[in-house]
Amino acid sequence: MKLDIKHIAKLANLPINQQEEKKLDKQLNETLDYIEMLQEVNTDAVQPTAHVTGLENVTREDIA
Repeated sequence: MKLDIKHIAKLANLPINQQEEKKLDKQLNETLDYIEMLQEVNTDAVQPTAHVTGLENVTREDIA
């Protein structure tokens, strides 16, 4: 997939030069390749969770 880094930078209101454009293009494509790899992982047996620490809210109930 070819990404238009200049267009993405413009949407994000980030001024970039030619050297930064090449660097960001490489980094973004590496990130997208890694995400594509993660898409292949079988997560059918994994329970959905908001966090993995097991911590619970220990604050008292708010009573007026």
